[in-house]
Amino acid sequence: MIPQTKIIATVGPACLMPDILQKLVAAGVTIFRLNCSHIGPSDLPTVFKLVRELEAPEPFRTISVFLDLPGPKFRINQPEKPINLKESDEVTLKISSDKSAPTSLHLSALPNLTFLKEASKIVMDDGKIVLQVLQLVSDIEVKVTVIKGGEIKSRKGIDFVDATPPVPDITESDLVFLDLAKQLKPDAIAISFVRSAEQVRKIKRMLGQDAPLIISKIERREALDQIEEIVDESDGIMVARGDLALSLPLEKTPKVQRRLIELANDKAKFVIIATQMLSSMVTNPIPTRAEVTDVYHAVSQGADCVMLSDETAVGAHPVEAVSVMKKIIVEASSEFNFDNYKTRLKSLGTTSISDATAYAAAAACFKLGTKALVCCTTSGYSVRLVSRYRPAAPILGFTREPEVARKINFYWGANSVVANFAATSDREERDRAFNEIVYKLSLTPGDRVIILGGLQTFKIGSTSILEIREVE
Repeated sequence: MIPQTKIIATVGPACLMPDILQKLVAAGVTIFRLNCSHIGPSDLPTVFKLVRELEAPEPFRTISVFLDLPGPKFRINQPEKPINLKESDEVTLKISSDKSAPTSLHLSALPNLTFLKEASKIVMDDGKIVLQVLQLVSDIEVKVTVIKGGEIKSRKGIDFVDATPPVPDITESDLVFLDLAKQLKPDAIAISFVRSAEQVRKIKRMLGQDAPLIISKIERREALDQIEEIVDESDGIMVARGDLALSLPLEKTPKVQRRLIELANDKAKFVIIATQMLSSMVTNPIPTRAEVTDVYHAVSQGADCVMLSDETAVGAHPVEAVSVMKKIIVEASSEFNFDNYKTRLKSLGTTSISDATAYAAAAACFKLGTKALVCCTTSGYSVRLVSRYRPAAPILGFTREPEVARKINFYWGANSVVANFAATSDREERDRAFNEIVYKLSLTPGDRVIILGGLQTFKIGSTSILEIREVE
């Protein structure tokens, strides 16, 4: 059984072997994430090829891969030796290429610290260490006090909770990976630390026509101020709860997650929930009850995808983590209520013919108990619209393009069939799709299938035909 909510696995040392990757696919992974913060430009083509060659065991299922750009991630310089920061200690934070020391932490990725002010909060190591600015010493140095201490052994990440560092929308490192993306042709690219819709537009212009799907990672408070515009400009969003929770009061994170899921659902954009979903399984063979509940609620709220990070990249139990996540998804999906879900969607009154056709198809699935909902599609657009309405039957995109089939993977409940022919009419296209589905699903007389298509064959956005067929 292919989960309706898709599982994304992050590739790393724990799974970077063909047999382990294939086991992850067998366990339920549909999409792989290549984190460019940890895979160098010279290694990326090899890793990408390894993932691209994976094959799914089930019919209709393809394997997708996306690149996650590094973005402006800040880290302190390597300490000379482990630094133990204690509560109430006073140290300096300085722009420098020197190694960090017990009384002076250094970082070199910023031009200055003038964006900080007295009482500004600074967090390190995903919030485990908290500092507060006491004094602005100069443009490149501030004195801080330790609010919550901890040990620093390596180049820990540093984040500025209530201030915005002066960084470019696209870093030099991002540019390197974007150039590589033009050669490798991933199915999607995730933009880190998105702050505005214009930032998304810049990257889309750089990638040009036939660009991969664009995923905007929501990691900063500033993104929430322009969230509708950012979602409109993106193909999907990722709720990156680790960094997002550092720039918000912790207790607000669940509410923001629910709001972002609902917004993406309403706009027919896919939404990925990420960070610490089963993090205890990095070391333990089973998750905590709280983690199980977290994944369950993400699925119930309407997430298209849920993502594993360290669990598969560096964890001791990558395959087990995927298996557990699949079981949770299947259980949560079994209680999904279409009537409750559809009342959330704000745009049911849309005048789009394609959207009205998609809604009618989803409603018909519940009325008739159909075995499949087939979308004859050139771009995946009709699949995206149908997925938004969460039909009771499997969604199958029928397309000529393998690239489109892989992009379809990101949407809830959607899989694909790659057609090896060019139809000469809309009728032939639907006939071929129906025959293929009947054969591959082993349908029997009396089974029903819904097929969506358009009068203008292979024209994007022309979906206007809803056909209900019964196997004879």
